[in-house]
Amino acid sequence: MKKTYLLLVIATLFWGGNFIFAKLALETLNPGFIAAARFFIAGLLLVIVLWFRRRDFHWESIRPKLPILIGSGIIGVFVYNLMMFIGLRSTSATNGALIMGLNPMFTLILSVLLLSAKINRLQLLGILLSFSGVLCVISGGSLDTILHLNFVSGDIMLIASSLSFGLYNVINKKYLSEINVYSLTAFTTLPATVLFLFIAGFESGGHLPAVSAWAAGSIAFMAICGSVLAYYFWNYGVKQIGADNSAIFINLVPLFATFFSAILGKPLYASQLAGGLLIVSGVVITNRFKN
Repeated sequence: MKKTYLLLVIATLFWGGNFIFAKLALETLNPGFIAAARFFIAGLLLVIVLWFRRRDFHWESIRPKLPILIGSGIIGVFVYNLMMFIGLRSTSATNGALIMGLNPMFTLILSVLLLSAKINRLQLLGILLSFSGVLCVISGGSLDTILHLNFVSGDIMLIASSLSFGLYNVINKKYLSEINVYSLTAFTTLPATVLFLFIAGFESGGHLPAVSAWAAGSIAFMAICGSVLAYYFWNYGVKQIGADNSAIFINLVPLFATFFSAILGKPLYASQLAGGLLIVSGVVITNRFKN
């Protein structure tokens, strides 16, 4: 069990770093190219992994689930990352990571709606606390912003991204629990890779942009650590202890992102710290009193 917890922590560490490296890459490259390059590299690595692990590949168990695998990949990898990249163009990496603290809440709510999971009053309290935290983050602590719904569009995109990841967790739990982790990671990542390559080709008109060393390093980190390893570690953890129990680890993402941000000299604001505390408190309450 310690191995499972360690892998989930490492996955959230990599995802926390994703927000910082994505912002660095977005300074010189468009979202479509970054995502396409990231998942093209990740897709190649996953094909290589599947080749060496071909003894664990059982096509007869995958083929009936192929449409669901593709759909899960589109929702939880393509839409999730596309909305994240678009959102990060107009909001901060710290805001993005804090809003992603809603992932466990969305996983729980969707589990209630789609898996008939039970929810109690304390869990409802936790959900309200987390949503309050998100409002605090995206409004900058301004009541006037909340009253006039004057939110940054990037924050709304990040909420949509968080919702898609919650749906990804529920789909995998309900329909894909018998698929091994290698195949699950590969067959949910490859459809996203194809879609991102199509978008990148459309945006660039077939011309490759100039890529700086910082941007190349950022893409490499997101491909290797933030895609292949993070998704594998996460899917492994979900299989071992379930989607609901794994979801609480997502709350480490804003902590790691804030840590990386501080290392790079980015300022932290009281509204971000307060919102992050509310989000974490809400998720802890939700998961602590789920029974």
